[in-house]
Amino acid sequence: DDHESAAVVKEALEVKDFTVAIAYNGKQALQAVKQQIPRLIVLDLMMPVMDGFEMLAQLRSEPTTKDIPVVILTAKDLNQRERAALDGKIQALFQKGQVSLDQLINDVQSAVTRHPAGV
Repeated sequence: DDHESAAVVKEALEVKDFTVAIAYNGKQALQAVKQQIPRLIVLDLMMPVMDGFEMLAQLRSEPTTKDIPVVILTAKDLNQRERAALDGKIQALFQKGQVSLDQLINDVQSAVTRHPAGV
């Protein structure tokens, strides 16, 4: 839902030759994923319509999307229960404002390398 942050991350990933699509809520993102399976999702947890926790749960419940690597980038301060809910379901968790764009891009590149297309 943060259009400015989405644009900055999109630009940075495109510089590294990634093709990027943006969805501004979880429902929109799930619809896009069903049309074309991405190699990786950068997910915010605080989105309108459907939050990132619900979107992640739906992704992991479907055979065709359960193995898509997910990197969380959020401004939300997570409590222990929320962190536990993400455990084992994501590749990385970053707090907005506490991670450099270079670190985020490096982690995205690593996650894509560990999970080649079609896996």
